[in-house]
Amino acid sequence: YLEFLKKEEVIRLKSNGEIVLSKKEILKFLPKPKNKEEIEKILEKKLKKKIEEEKPISEFFGRKKITPELDQLPLSQGSVLFLAEKILERVSNFYPFLLVGDDDLLSLTLCLAEPNLRVKVIDLDKELLSFIENFAKKFKLKIETQRVDITKKLKISGKFSGFLANPAYTEEGVKEFLNFGISNLSKDGGVVFLVLGDEAIGNRMLFLEEFFAKKQLLLREAIVGKIFYPQIILHKEDRIIEERFKEFKKIPIRLGATLFIFDFIPFKIKKIKFKKPMIAYI
Repeated sequence: YLEFLKKEEVIRLKSNGEIVLSKKEILKFLPKPKNKEEIEKILEKKLKKKIEEEKPISEFFGRKKITPELDQLPLSQGSVLFLAEKILERVSNFYPFLLVGDDDLLSLTLCLAEPNLRVKVIDLDKELLSFIENFAKKFKLKIETQRVDITKKLKISGKFSGFLANPAYTEEGVKEFLNFGISNLSKDGGVVFLVLGDEAIGNRMLFLEEFFAKKQLLLREAIVGKIFYPQIILHKEDRIIEERFKEFKKIPIRLGATLFIFDFIPFKIKKIKFKKPMIAYI
C-alpha cells in the first residue's frame, strides 16, 4: 500500500521512516477519527443537552414516535456514540456512507460529529425520514434520504464506501439487509458494519458464517458488551418481562447486541491447491 501511495505522490517517506502526506487535499476524504468522549462533547455542545448513556437515543434527539410494526427499537445513547466512533475509525469519504435503516438516528450523530461526512439513509418509514431531513436541514448536515423497500428493490443510485445494517434478527433478515448493502458498494469494495442481537440469533450464527464467506465478507472485528437496547414498553410481552425482572431486581433491563465489522472483498479469491503438503516455519 505504501509503495502505491508513494508512486501516486500521495505520501513521501523521510530518511527516519516517518510518513509525510504530500497531498493535503486528500484529508477531506479521510474523516478524522474521534473517540466516544469527543463525540459526546460535540453533540452536547451543538444540541445543548446532556447525553444519558442508558436512555434511548430517540430521547436525546426528541423523536417521540416509535413504530414497532417496522421493527423499530432505538439503541441506547451510549451505544450509538460507540457505533459512530467505530465508523469514523474506518470509513472514507470518497463515496457516501449508507445506512440501511436508521431508527437509531446514527446519521445525525455521525454528521454532527463529522460535518464533512456524506451519509445516505434509506428506510421504509416516511415519518422517520422526514424527521431526519428536518434535523439535517436545521444543522446543515450532508444527509440524503430515500424511501426504499429493500424487499422489492436491490439497487439505488450512487455507490457507497460502506454501510451499516441493523436488520430483523432472523437469518433471512440478515441476508436480505446484507445483500442490499453489498449490491450498492463501490467497485473498490467497502467496510460493512452489522449489529446483531446476541440472544435472537443464537446457534444460527453457524449458517450466517457460511453466508459471510460466500459474500466475500472478511471479518475484522466482533465486539460484544458495547451495544445495548434499553427496555421500552412497545408490546404486552415487554410489560410481562419487566415485571418478571423486577422480582430479581434486574432494573434497568438491557438487551445486548454484537457489532460485526467486515471488509467486503470485491474480487473472487482463488483457493490455492497444492500437489504436495506444504510445510511452513514461523
